[in-house]
Amino acid sequence: MAYVCDGRRLEIWLRGTAADGRLKLTGKKGATLTATIGDGDATGELVVGDQRWRFTAKAGATPAPVLYRATAQTRRAGVDGGWIMLPDGSQIGVLTRDGSPAPAPPLDPAFGTTIVDGRTVAAEPVAADPGTAE
Repeated sequence: MAYVCDGRRLEIWLRGTAADGRLKLTGKKGATLTATIGDGDATGELVVGDQRWRFTAKAGATPAPVLYRATAQTRRAGVDGGWIMLPDGSQIGVLTRDGSPAPAPPLDPAFGTTIVDGRTVAAEPVAADPGTAE
């Protein structure tokens, strides 16, 4: 499972397989992420529509970033979002309300909440189970 965002408008949840040193993930609207994994790195490409980005990601960051996603109840209410909490305490994310993506407001990791238009938006850490990324 992977979450990709630019902190402004681009947000993609992908899932798929990792086997034999290869990663192949897909997301909505035909997005794909493919990579080779080896020697502590994943090197590959993300394709979204007609845009392509090459990347190299290092494995084993300690402490590792923590990924949060809006709870299922919050998503049913028309708000979705993802936050990447980095080890230095900074975060990046995108919040989508009624189909309109925008930079996510800061999430309080102690409570897993943020406030949007005076309403509490709840999020929770994403488990390693790819089934949680729907």
